[in-house]
Amino acid sequence: MYIHWNDTVNLLSKLTLRRLWNAGKVWSSYQLSKWLRKPIQWGLPVSISFEPTTSCNLRCPECPSGLREFSRPTGMLQQDFFAKPSTILPPICCTSFSIFKVSRTSIRSF
Repeated sequence: MYIHWNDTVNLLSKLTLRRLWNAGKVWSSYQLSKWLRKPIQWGLPVSISFEPTTSCNLRCPECPSGLREFSRPTGMLQQDFFAKPSTILPPICCTSFSIFKVSRTSIRSF
C-alpha cells in the first residue's frame, strides 16, 4: 500500500486538539447511529465543499447540475462569499475546504 506522504503531512499539520475532539464526536455519533438504527449527530462537519456555479454545460449524467435538477436558480456565487471563510466557518469545523466546478474565468475573478 502506497502512502501519500505529502497529503499525510498536510493533514497532520492542520490537526488541533479541538479538531480531533470534533472528529471523535462525529465518528462516535456515526457508530452509535449505526448501532441504534436512529439518527444521532454530534460535532460539526469535518469537510466542507462549495460549488460556486450552477451554470455548467457539460451535462454529466451523475451531476445535479448536468441533469438540471437544482431547486435554486442558475447562476454564480457572489465574490464576497469567499472573502473571509474564517468568518463563515468555525475553526473546529473542517480540515478540508473544497471548491468544485471552478473554471478559469471564475478563478480569475476570485
